[in-house]
Order: sequence, then C-alpha cells, then structure tokens
Amino acid sequence: MIRNLLLWSLVAARTLANPRVAFPFNSQVPPLARVGENYAFSFSPTTFVQNPQELDFSLVGAPSWLALDGKTRTLWGKPGESDTGPAQFHIIASDPSGSTTMDATLIVVSSPPPEVAIDVSAQLPSMGKLTGRTSLTMPPLKEFELAFSPETFVKSQGDLYYYSTLADRTPLPGWLSFDPNQLKYSGMTPKLSASPQTFEVLLIASHVSGFADMALPFKIEVSVHSFFFSPCEQDIAVDPGSSVSVTHLHGQLMLDGNSINDEDLVNATAEIPPWLEFDPRTFAITGTAPAGVPSQDVTVTVFDHFGDSANMTVHLKFLSLIFKGEVGTLNATIGQPFNYSISPSLVAEKDVLISVDLGTASSWLQFNPETLSIHGTVPGDLQPTTMTAKMTVAVPSSDLSDSQQFQIKVASPRPVQPTSTDLATRAMNPNASSTAPGESPGESAADSTTSDESGKKTAGIVAAVVIPIVVIVAILVLLAMYGKLPGCARRNHKRKH
Repeated sequence: MIRNLLLWSLVAARTLANPRVAFPFNSQVPPLARVGENYAFSFSPTTFVQNPQELDFSLVGAPSWLALDGKTRTLWGKPGESDTGPAQFHIIASDPSGSTTMDATLIVVSSPPPEVAIDVSAQLPSMGKLTGRTSLTMPPLKEFELAFSPETFVKSQGDLYYYSTLADRTPLPGWLSFDPNQLKYSGMTPKLSASPQTFEVLLIASHVSGFADMALPFKIEVSVHSFFFSPCEQDIAVDPGSSVSVTHLHGQLMLDGNSINDEDLVNATAEIPPWLEFDPRTFAITGTAPAGVPSQDVTVTVFDHFGDSANMTVHLKFLSLIFKGEVGTLNATIGQPFNYSISPSLVAEKDVLISVDLGTASSWLQFNPETLSIHGTVPGDLQPTTMTAKMTVAVPSSDLSDSQQFQIKVASPRPVQPTSTDLATRAMNPNASSTAPGESPGESAADSTTSDESGKKTAGIVAAVVIPIVVIVAILVLLAMYGKLPGCARRNHKRKH
C-alpha cells in the first residue's frame, strides 16, 4: 500500500508541476496583423504560472507567415494577401515536467488602422504635473480622473473599440479603472510601501473587437515627492552649421515646488548625438551642428535621492529653405531585399536635382534619380549595424542647395524556433498535458482590467504552489496513520491477554 501511495503522489506531483496557463493569450488584447507589414507581438511574461525563462515555447497549427522567437516570447512575420482573416493556432509551453497547450487567435486585415488625432502628450499637461512628455505624477491615496478626448483617435472605417492594459499586456491594477465609453481613467492611487512606483499604461483603439490596432503609451508615477521639469519639453530652432547652447535646464527643475539644490540630486544623464556634449552637473547641452544634420530630440533624465526621476525633452529644429520634411531612420533586414522611395513632399522647391550618398551601404544599395528610389539586397554576411547616408537637393534655377543625413539601421532576421514533432504530439494529447483554452476579452476594456481577472491569475499561482504541498502533507498523514494504527492494535491485544 505504501508503494502505491508513493507512486500515486509522484504522478500527482508531476501532473501539478506541468506548465499552466495563468493569463490566456487573447485576454492580452494582441495587435492585429496587417497585409504586407511586419508583425511583432511579445506575449506577457505572466502568461504561464512558471517563470518564462524556465520554459520552451513552440507553435502548432500556425499559419506559414507566423514564427515564434521563444527566448523573447515574440510572434513575428509578414502576412500576405492570401492570409487575411482569423488564424487559430496553439502555443506550446514545455519544461522537463511536461507541457501545456494554449489556444491563440490572430486576425490579419488589409484595411488601414485608426489615426491619432490628438496625442496623449498634448492632453496630459491639463491633467496634472508631468515628469516627462507622457509621464503624469500623483501622490499616494489621491482620487483622480483622467479623461481623454473622444477625438483622440480618428476611425478609418466602422466602429472603434477601446481597451486599456499595462505595457506588458497584463490587466490594469485594481486601483485604476478604465471606462471605454468615455475614454476615462479613474480611481485612487495606492498607498506606497516603497516610493516611487511607475505604471506604464496603454490606451488602445481598434476596428476589430478584442484586438489592438493603435496603442498610445503613457505613465502614471506615484510618489510622495513632486519632482519635475517645468516645462518638460521645449523647441529650439537651430541653423545647420551653427553652435548649439542650451544652458537653462537646471533652473527649470523643481522638487516639491521649490528650485532644486545640488545636494538633492544623485545622477543626470542625456541621450545626445555624437556632436553634442552634456554636463551632468549644470545640465548644459553644447556643440556645433554639422551640415545636413536632421532635426532630432535630446532627452535629459535626472534622479533625486528619493528615487524619483524627471525627464526633459529638447526638440532641436533645424531650419531649411529647401526641406519640408526628413527621411529619418530606414530599417533593413540582413539577407532580404530593401526598397525605399523618397517622397517629393520632403522638398519645398520644384524642379530640383536630388542625389544620395549611400556611404558604406553603396556596395549593396543603389539610388535611382529618375524614380527617387533606393534599392538593393542586404548581404547575408553583414553584421547588424547603423549606417549613415546623405541626401542633397540642389535648385538649378538658383544657388540654393541643402543636404540632410539619414540612418539605415540593419538588423538580423528574427530566429525561427524549431518545432519538435514529439513535443507537439505530446502537447496536443490531453492525456499527456493540460490545456487551457484562450479567452477573448469582451467589447469593454473593463472586462480585461477588473480585479477579478487579477484575482484569477493570483489564484492560479497560489494553487500551483499550495496544491502540491497539500497533497504531500496528506500522503505523510496517511503514511503515519498506516504505520501507527497497527502498532496500537498490537499493544491493545497484549493488554487483553
């Protein structure tokens, strides 16, 4: 009997130790895939009860265009015209104890996404104090309402559905409610056990219920101290080739309503291009702008000794009589064709001559001045890098000419995770693994952000820990009783004789 009990306990422990779904895929409001566009979505690290670093992931029944990078939990690919519509498949999570199957559904569309008419950075300043362009700060235990404009998004077709999650696609915390009918957040900030705490939130809009099509991120920082730049962003006009000197930022930093003292600061950093210098003591930004440099942002981040951070964004706007826009950063993938067409709308003048110096990329890229296209194939042996190119525009009817630099960012293709036939067979067999079907969120974001959803996740984690302990304790009690009762019976029998 003892042997049978031990065997049974081992089987039960193995079954309970299998990977378990805590947060179904489609409850995470995954983004829509769009025909002819690269798709990438990383499902939440809390999708399964177990630590994702201890799990191996694979796909079963996925469409041919979709692949999975198991290390980052990222689904990626580029669907074609024939892939439109829903695609149902399974995500397999496995470890040495076994595997489990999670249902998943993605939808491929060809229609355009909704457009952003009013960015959150333009709306947050009226809602409170900012620690950055999209970061709102509030004290603990403060009631609040954050109402975004109903014109934040512009639909391109049909109705719009609204949702909200945290940036890692988990539900909003219990103290933060979202009303999708009014695009309004409300609640009371939590009491802090440690200060400060930052919550990154996504405001999501979509033409398809249960999926994301456009997401605007912003942050809610809860802190007992008010630490911020006032204002938190500004524009500075710069002539190409002239000097840049931004020396007034230190005086715009406030702590609890007062100008900052140096002893209150711990560190200051800045994201700047190579031609600029940053003084972490005075926050001064200085340098000389090279010819052809595009407009760009400089972000300064300062930390105080309470653990708070404040961000200042400086928009360097370079003036040009010829350019109305900028090429920006172009993305290329190793081993794949590359093609980019320069839009005539970038140039203010007509009848111009455009030339492009591709620099080190000229060995595999070509520029066609008639079609204004840059095309070629990225070599398969090229390492990930960022290359600099320059576009020059000349006006033949005058002496006007100008140039601007742009970046070509070359990245590796995402690795395709091999799918094990044995693993897939075992995962699809209900006798060998547990299956937790995916759940689809309702038409209201509140359905996916209530405390009930968080409670289910917590209950799943607690159950995974408590149940094996209860089973083991029960087995030990049975073994103790089995070994104890016969001894008592023998002692009683002797007393009778």
